[in-house]
Amino acid sequence: MIKLLYKYLNIFKIQFENLFSKLTDSEQTKLKLIAIQQQSKLYFAKKILLSNEKSADLYSATRKWALKEKDTAIYALAKYNKPEDFELISRLKELNPDLFFKACKFNMNDSYKPFLKKYMISIMPKDHFYNEWKSFYKLIADYHDDFSKEIFDMAFSDKVNKTIQKYHLEFIFYAIKDSRDGFYDDYLKKLW
Repeated sequence: MIKLLYKYLNIFKIQFENLFSKLTDSEQTKLKLIAIQQQSKLYFAKKILLSNEKSADLYSATRKWALKEKDTAIYALAKYNKPEDFELISRLKELNPDLFFKACKFNMNDSYKPFLKKYMISIMPKDHFYNEWKSFYKLIADYHDDFSKEIFDMAFSDKVNKTIQKYHLEFIFYAIKDSRDGFYDDYLKKLW
C-alpha cells in the first residue's frame, strides 16, 4: 500500500512540475506567493523558501510564517539580510542548527563566532556525527580567517573523540577542497 501511495505521489509531483513549467512567469510568481501566504505544507512551498528567490511580497508572507517559528521560513529571511530579522534568525540555533549555519552565509557576522566556538567545543567529545557538521565546517571555512584555523585546529586535537574524528576531518576537507588561494594549504596537505 505504501509503495503504491509513493508511486502516485511521485507521479503527481512530476505532473505538477510539468504543469507549473507551462505557466507564464507571472502565473508562477503568483502561485509561489499563494503557497507561502497559505503556509502550505507541500514540498513546493519548502522549495521556494530554500531557494534564492526574493521579492517584497514573498518577504512579507515569509516573515509572517517565520514569526510562527517555521524553521525554513526563518532561514528564508536570511537571504534578505535585514537587521530586524537577525534576532529571529538566531532562533535557528535551537530550532535547526543546520539551517542556522546555512543562513549565516548571507550575513557573515563576527558576532556569531562565540556561539560557533562553543558549538565546536560541544561536538568534540560526541561519539557519533551529525549531518549539520557539514554546514558548520563550510561556514567556518567561509570566514576564511584566523578564527577558521582555530576551529580547524580544534578538530585535529586529541580532545576530539577518536572514533569519529575522521568525520570531522572529512567535513573540513569538503569545506576547503576548492580553496585556491593557499590559505588552507596546510590543512589540505594534512588531510591528503
